[in-house]
This record gives sequence, structure tokens and C-alpha cells, in this order.
Amino acid sequence: MEPLLKDLLLASNLGLSRDHRLAGWHILTILYHDSATGGVPITLGYLAQKYNNDYLDAGEKPLKDDVLKRILEVLGEQAKLIEVSPRKVRVQMKSGSYHTQQSYVYKITSSGIEYLSVMQKVVDADNTVTANITRINEYCQLVKKLSVPELSADSTQLYNDFQNMVSAYNDVMKGMHKLDDDLSELANDLAFNHGGAAAAHLQAMLKDKAIPAFTQLLGQGPQIQALANSMIFSDRVAHSQQGNDDLDTAHAVGDQAKMLLRFNKSRAYVQRQLQRLAASFDPSASAIDNSLDTVYLLFQTILNAIRLLSQEYDHVQSQSVDIKVLTGQIDQLLTRYRTLQVPAPIPQHLP
Repeated sequence: MEPLLKDLLLASNLGLSRDHRLAGWHILTILYHDSATGGVPITLGYLAQKYNNDYLDAGEKPLKDDVLKRILEVLGEQAKLIEVSPRKVRVQMKSGSYHTQQSYVYKITSSGIEYLSVMQKVVDADNTVTANITRINEYCQLVKKLSVPELSADSTQLYNDFQNMVSAYNDVMKGMHKLDDDLSELANDLAFNHGGAAAAHLQAMLKDKAIPAFTQLLGQGPQIQALANSMIFSDRVAHSQQGNDDLDTAHAVGDQAKMLLRFNKSRAYVQRQLQRLAASFDPSASAIDNSLDTVYLLFQTILNAIRLLSQEYDHVQSQSVDIKVLTGQIDQLLTRYRTLQVPAPIPQHLP
């Protein structure tokens, strides 16, 4: 089990058991997976044996029947995640023969299946943001490095740095699209189903990790726009591709015609990539409508999720002041970026 998922489940204590805090989750897991096998009725005895054989945590004592009954009551009567019904089942005796008797059989409900899915989605969203933060930091460092005047084109280092920046950007956008696709549905599920610890974790993750990282990403817009406006920068990156450590055959034999063709293709490629990157940070309405990678729509998705989760939090206690302040700050940030003045292009590099 992933450490983050385990922490969430320990915090939620689904079955309300002091000594078996993960039992509620594991019971749902057993019901979900074993119901698909068919043939064997899932009774109290089946659940106890399965749990004690396969799911006991380190240092955890075996789950007793009376404790399991209380956990099942919580899952069924309070949480509505499982249902129970009396059935005649065949029980194998010690002699090997079978005996038919009345017993209670347990089954996971659609709400229980949704709970399993939502908790895993919370972990996936956290992992997506964590991976994105790493790539955002790399992207920002490369943008800063490439924005320095008088960059050397003597070797292929400049070209490689540019390629690494584009690669980091692509990874960030891929993660952003995944988060954008998952977040609205996930926040709705948690708010509607009163997600408790999972909702609190998702809200804290968005506030403490996602918003600062994407604010940092958004701050790179002026530098990217300046690079996109500079023909000199594109020229130097294209020259760098054919630096003194370039292993291309045309460069090795001094084929000027092929080198010129390669230079022109490389320069056009650099310009296209910069224009694509710059469009992501363009705050105009037309750019937001036309760009598949605009960061502003993701900001809106995150804000909507925070607000929705904050409304759910109000059902438990008064809304946290820092969430209100946060959403106000982000609203101001978006407003400010809609009127952002892009600075003049970076200083001309030497030819």
C-alpha cells in the first residue's frame, strides 16, 4: 500500500476501530475483489479468515469476530458502503461433507466501489502534482538560464538546454491536462460524499503544493514571450546545434549547403516552439480560447476545486480563513496577468 494512501486511511479510520484502523478499507477491498470470483459466499467467517490471512498490518493482532461485526455495522448502517442479506449457504464440515445453513452474506454497494475509486484518485492527483513540481522547477531554471544575454553558441550546450526546456514544458503540460481532467470530478465526488480526510488532504495539497508551483510557472510568461520575440535568440540556438562538438556529418565535412539548410530548419523549429510556449501564458481571451495548453484554465479548475472543497468543509466547521485569503489572492493574480505588460525583448546577442 502506498504510504500516502495508508496515511489517508489511518486518518479516516473507516471502520471506526481503535485497534484495526485499516480494517474498513481492507474489508471493502475484499468485498470488491472477491465478489467477482463468484461461487463462494462472503460471510462473516470468510471475511475474518481472509483479513487475518492476507491483510494484517505489522504488529496488528488478529481481527476477532465481534470486532469485525461492529466494523461491518459501521460500513453498512452508517456509511452505506456495504449491504447484508440473509441467505442459505453451503458450509463444508470437518468430515468433508457439506451442510446448508442460514447465514448473512455481505456485498459492496456502488457507493463502496466509488469510495475505493475516489481514495485512489486522491493519491494519483497528489502524485501528479508532486511529479509536476519537479518538472516545473527544472523548466523555470532552464528559462532563467536561457534568458541570460550573451549566451555562447560555440558548443551544442545552448541547443541542448533549449531542447531540455521544451521537454520539461511538454511533461508539465501533460501532467496539467491529467490534473485538469481529474480534478473537477474528484472534487465533486469528495464534496458530495463528504470525503472527510481525503477532501481535507486534496484541499491542502492544492493550496500548499499546486498553487505555489503553478504560480511559479505562470511567472515565466514574460521571459518566454521575450524569447519568442527575439529573432537573435532563435538564430543563436540554431547556430548552437552546429557547435564545435556537433557530430553531424555535414558539419564534419564542412558541407555548407546542408549546414545552411539544417540551420534554417532548426531556427524555424525554435521559433515554432517558442510561439507555442508563449501562447500558453497569453492572458487574452482569444489566446485562452484557442490554446490547448493555456495555464489559466487549469488555475480556474484548481480554484473551483478549492472553493467546492471549502464548502464541504463548512459542513464540519467554519471555513478556514487562509482558504478565503488564498482564493482572493489567486483571483487578484489572474486579474493582474490579464493586464500583464510583456517587457522588451532580451538584449541582442552578438552574431
